[in-house]
Amino acid sequence: MSRSAVIETLEDRRLLSASPLAAKAKFPSMLGTFTGTLTYSSGIVYFISITVKKQHGGVFAGTVVEGSGQTARISGTVKPNDDVKFLETGTKRRHPFSSTVVGTLSTDTLSATFKKVQSGLRFHGSISATRASTTTT
Repeated sequence: MSRSAVIETLEDRRLLSASPLAAKAKFPSMLGTFTGTLTYSSGIVYFISITVKKQHGGVFAGTVVEGSGQTARISGTVKPNDDVKFLETGTKRRHPFSSTVVGTLSTDTLSATFKKVQSGLRFHGSISATRASTTTT
């Protein structure tokens, strides 16, 4: 086969067009204050207030106040499918705690379960909270 025949064959090929980039995923807003209940598996129920002040894409940060008087910082993620996960870290040195919270956001309602470790003890339960107000960054 001559060189010109090879070149001719290659020139008959058509370029494939690049497919458009997939639409950028839209992350639900976690901004605002959610109020509701924190229910331990033992049946104890406390008021809870979760305030998310910062969100960039699917990453957010804020604070939590529980009716028991405990306060915490939170940092977590929300996915386009409304799955929410965050880590809660207590702010008091005397009784430090940390919780892992996993749940879903449905418009303005956060439904989640939590696992908490405090002073070597392990607790678990659920959170149900509704967005009471929104915050803008």
